[in-house]
Amino acid sequence: MHGRAIAELVYRQQRRGAVIWGSVFGTFVWISAYGYAAAYPTVADRASIVKTLGANKGIRSIFGPARGLDTVAGFTAWRCATSFAVIGAVWGLLLATKVLRGDEEDGRADLLFAGPVTRAGGLRGQLVGLAITWVVLFTTVAAWIVTVGVAGGYFSWSAGLWFAFVACSSAAIFIGVGAVTSQLTHTRRAAAALAGGAFAAGMLVRAAAESFDGAHWITWLSPVGWTDRMHPLTNTNLTPALVVMVAVAAAVWLALFLAAHRDLGCGVLPSRDTADAKTGLLGSPAALALRLTRGTTIGWAAGLFVFAAVFGTVSTAVSDAFKSDSSVSDIFNRLGADISARGYVGVTFVMLSAALGLTAATFVGACRAEEADGRLEVLTAGPLRRRTWLGTRVAIGAASLVLLGVIVGVGGWVGVATSGGDIGFGDMLLAGLNTVAPALLVLGVATLAYGVVPRIGTQVAYALVAWSFLVEMVGALVNLNHFVVDTSIIHHLAAAPAVDPRWGSALLMVAVALACAVGGTLALQRRDLAPG
Repeated sequence: MHGRAIAELVYRQQRRGAVIWGSVFGTFVWISAYGYAAAYPTVADRASIVKTLGANKGIRSIFGPARGLDTVAGFTAWRCATSFAVIGAVWGLLLATKVLRGDEEDGRADLLFAGPVTRAGGLRGQLVGLAITWVVLFTTVAAWIVTVGVAGGYFSWSAGLWFAFVACSSAAIFIGVGAVTSQLTHTRRAAAALAGGAFAAGMLVRAAAESFDGAHWITWLSPVGWTDRMHPLTNTNLTPALVVMVAVAAAVWLALFLAAHRDLGCGVLPSRDTADAKTGLLGSPAALALRLTRGTTIGWAAGLFVFAAVFGTVSTAVSDAFKSDSSVSDIFNRLGADISARGYVGVTFVMLSAALGLTAATFVGACRAEEADGRLEVLTAGPLRRRTWLGTRVAIGAASLVLLGVIVGVGGWVGVATSGGDIGFGDMLLAGLNTVAPALLVLGVATLAYGVVPRIGTQVAYALVAWSFLVEMVGALVNLNHFVVDTSIIHHLAAAPAVDPRWGSALLMVAVALACAVGGTLALQRRDLAPG
């Protein structure tokens, strides 16, 4: 297999994810632009938001410096740019480490490089495939943004293309970072951890720089700060874009250089040739399920804790900023809350429930991966029955989701307490647990889909979460038909701690989830395994 064929293979395997995430970016832009235009139709309304948000250091440390908030274009760029930088960075580093280090770790790289292709040629092919995948992401995002800007009269097509480049620049940077870390370590997990550490360091540098007057120059040391300095949809600045291009080119060169100085399957950094056997959590199907899912659970726990803490920290500042804004009040009312610190936390926790739903989808995706790779056939060759295996995995996943709900509540309380808020620990803990029911429903529906049609089980779960989130966001801006709004599973959550949780709705979702999970496990027992 020559380099061109390897590039095409990588592109074909990863293009769907690029289109999906590009559409997520585009939808977020559409919601932000349309929502701002609807909520702030007059000059006076927009002057108030400039006054309240423009000088708030807490909000600036999270979303970056605010420019042009009196225009739809400026607000949209400010509201979306940081979110795109975070999501794009995580997507890019996970994609690069999966393709480059994951293929070596699983032995697939041995087959790729067994043909008439050199190591350097094969790596170049993989990097070209990743570059084409990034182009797919950029093209999808650009199509959405240009359509939103031109159709709404918010900004020109050229400004939309520039915004699309800024939105995708973080993904390009961390594809390069992931390519480098994939050469340094001998496992995909270690490579992703190194790249994730670099991203976290960049975020901390950028947050610190924006928290103090006169320290904005420090953002030159952070890749996320580069995106802030490009000024999308306001005053275009090309210099940071040149820095991004140089950084990506340097990362690609460094990855190729490091690859030429290591053996296939090894990393540049030294690793232990031998290690003590780690036999913990191998004594039963339940223990094995816990061992296989703990890494995913820990990763999601860390991310959810940070986001909940951030939302709790800024809850008072944001609610005070919009307290007298009738348009924002209408949005909060549609989401079942008022404009207060409790209301802001309640609304953001409802949105975080979608993240728990994505976690549930990853649990079922891991089950499908075991079947596709042939490991399930080995596990069930003995006395272990398929329904026992799947039931155990689902039970561990459900317990993990409950734990994540607790962590969301604790993280939110830490943030509120840090900022001097007055929401008690008990209220925040119940608010965190309130986010679990929709995730359990996603877990149950995904299990049923996996049991019946294994190849689309995970896609069904992701589609359910995406649809629910989209309907909830759009429903907050406009008066959608209530039949449409009711199709969103997160719409049936109460915005706790602003109001009491709807335990009746939660119990109904849990009951449906349990029925779907039982149906999925029985369906798996009756069907043939579907590897590949």
